[in-house]
Amino acid sequence: MNQSKDSQVDAFQEDAPQVNATPPVFDTLITNAKVFNNGEAAVIEDVAIAGGRIVARGQSLDQAGAGKVIDGKGLWLMPGLFDIHTHYDLELEVAPGLPESTRHGTTSVVIANCSLGLAFGNQRDGTNDPIVSCYARVENIPKSVLRSCADNCTWDNPKDYLDHLDTLKLGPNVAVLFPHSMLRIDTMGFDASVSRDPTHAEIETMKGTLRDALQQGYVGFSTDALPF
Repeated sequence: MNQSKDSQVDAFQEDAPQVNATPPVFDTLITNAKVFNNGEAAVIEDVAIAGGRIVARGQSLDQAGAGKVIDGKGLWLMPGLFDIHTHYDLELEVAPGLPESTRHGTTSVVIANCSLGLAFGNQRDGTNDPIVSCYARVENIPKSVLRSCADNCTWDNPKDYLDHLDTLKLGPNVAVLFPHSMLRIDTMGFDASVSRDPTHAEIETMKGTLRDALQQGYVGFSTDALPF
């Protein structure tokens, strides 16, 4: 007896191997790691990640529901460290991966602390070399090394600096403060910025520049009690 076309299709579908099209529940599952979470006592457990977030913790989570499984036995698992006080500004220009920081668990850093930063580029005026002078004092790095870093500062405004950072292959997340000393130099000139108080007009100019910078993506305003 001849079968209809529909019944032939049904028979073929019944005989075909079944493919599990269900997407994984977890993007990544880390198993058997020693987990440290703030003030909690350390515990051996699994941690599941989906969409860039931790979605489950516990014993013997379902590995079949994971896109990738990492064996964490003998390893420590903890939240990424947030280093809120660094002067990596110039180092990012030569080693944006910051391996000496990320290798011990730092996943986020804040730069442009102590009123110093690269928001306005190197700010050279033919006589003064602010970036070199300031960072030589703070970091005790030879000026010859700092000059080679400052030579690569091709931007001259806060927005272009953030755009420049976006082009680097950064290791950790980088949050940028807006540096007061460099703002004073941009508005008043180097010599005046360290020798006198700003005028009312200069203060208003700096307020406007700061306001724009915070809207552009700078996370805060860094100052210092001493002039640099």
